[in-house]
Amino acid sequence: MSNTTDLINPTICDHIIEQLSDCISGLNLNAIDDIEIIGKKIYQNNPNMKELGEFMEHPVTKNFYEKYLGNWADATVAILNLKLYRMVDKLLKKHNVQVNGYHKIAIVHTIMSKAEVRHLLCKEMSNWIQSTNLNSNNLQTPKIE
Repeated sequence: MSNTTDLINPTICDHIIEQLSDCISGLNLNAIDDIEIIGKKIYQNNPNMKELGEFMEHPVTKNFYEKYLGNWADATVAILNLKLYRMVDKLLKKHNVQVNGYHKIAIVHTIMSKAEVRHLLCKEMSNWIQSTNLNSNNLQTPKIE
């Protein structure tokens, strides 16, 4: 695994951490019940925040995040695997093949074990990252036809 400081300027990371720490320390923890009420309202009225909260509070997600999303290099590999898994799932469904998660894991592993295929996937992932405007909604897995 790569060190985060290899990929992002450590001064920027330190600044972000400092800003987050300032925000958290600025919370009035005596008003923790009020903060919860505000959070509940946001949860009820903002679908993005609701999904984020549900996703990030799940123990499996927390573990996955800590293990595989610690830096951009690892995050890129994780996203590649997630997208590949999803593409395999869609292809199998398209062909009416009934399988479970173990089958899909075996297929993904087999694909990633072949150097020429892995190289092609990594190249395509790199092209996708470079061509995707992160401010757009263009973060879709390629459509399976």
